[in-house]
Amino acid sequence: MAMPSVSIAVADGALGRTVATDDGVGALLLTGVAASGLALTTPVRIYSIADAVTLGITLATHPHATAQITDFYSQAGTGAELWIMLVAETTTAYNSITGSLPVLLTAGGGRITIVGTSLGRAAGYAPSMTGLVDFDLPALAVAAQTLATQFAVDFTPVIIILDGSYLLTPLAGVVSVKGTGDRVGVFLGATESGKRVSSMGRFLGRLAAIPVHQSIARVKTGLFSANGALTSGLALSTYSKAQLDSLHDAGYMVLRSFLGLVGAYVSDDVSLASPTSDFTSIARRRVMDKAIRIAYQTYIKELNDTVEIGADGKLLPTKVSYLEDVIDRALRTRMVAEGNCSNVSVRVDPAQNVIATDKVEVVVKITPLGTLKNISVKLGFFNPANS
Repeated sequence: MAMPSVSIAVADGALGRTVATDDGVGALLLTGVAASGLALTTPVRIYSIADAVTLGITLATHPHATAQITDFYSQAGTGAELWIMLVAETTTAYNSITGSLPVLLTAGGGRITIVGTSLGRAAGYAPSMTGLVDFDLPALAVAAQTLATQFAVDFTPVIIILDGSYLLTPLAGVVSVKGTGDRVGVFLGATESGKRVSSMGRFLGRLAAIPVHQSIARVKTGLFSANGALTSGLALSTYSKAQLDSLHDAGYMVLRSFLGLVGAYVSDDVSLASPTSDFTSIARRRVMDKAIRIAYQTYIKELNDTVEIGADGKLLPTKVSYLEDVIDRALRTRMVAEGNCSNVSVRVDPAQNVIATDKVEVVVKITPLGTLKNISVKLGFFNPANS
């Protein structure tokens, strides 16, 4: 028998700490030639403009990719995680989604939450217009939605923003593209006239920098760019409010200006979801995606665990409370406390027949934040002598 001694066991888990999530890990699919340190169609992770230069991506060798990466870090800041992949300038928009983007997302190992396509073209390129932009947008959106859904099924949800390049000019025949994807958006904005591709790097960097519940169109965040244009190559000032409204109503994200404010702002954070969807807003989609990741990380630890069943065949109250509390605590710590949503509620029905089904259902409901998309002010004079 061992000598008398004191034994101390340190308990773990009492602080209620939860797994952190990386809400704004971005990825850019870019066109260009092979770099000295990066072959075509090879995904890589960078954290700064300097990392891109180390790979051989410079303004002299890769003007398009360098501009987009620089724009990203102007918003997200040095140190932000960004996955990039270079594809040939001849890559079609459809092949970039169905062939290249899956490789990039897979390389990210589930970390990527937002991805943008930016297909710069060589001089003299002739766009193959179908509708308003340089690709069949409904078909491309469906392909992007299918891809994003596949990753969401594996609990690594992602939102795909398409570069609405080569916007038709003069603007005509604006047809709604809504209903083709609640995980897909289209951006038509550029920081200066003459550009025929969107400022996707800046758009993605802004999304990476803001909380998931916040709209990229939030005016308080600040201007998107000093000057505004669309991918038609024309300055924002050449478009009427009615024309910009028609693009917005059709499902496109554009830039806009405000009387009394300097610079250009993103018009809205709309996805291509149908008008009746809960996810017409990219911010709402991002909030739910964060909840998906937290729920998965929370409950994966419970997989294949045993649960005690009472004499009445029901789950014991202690187990019900545990299953409810573990996700409630995680969501309140990582979402409510961070201002991502207003409230959460969790319920586990104790009467579930776990012995027969080997399954337990947890009902989680999230109360989102409201967004002031329209503000109506009733303004008039008041004469106190008449009251």
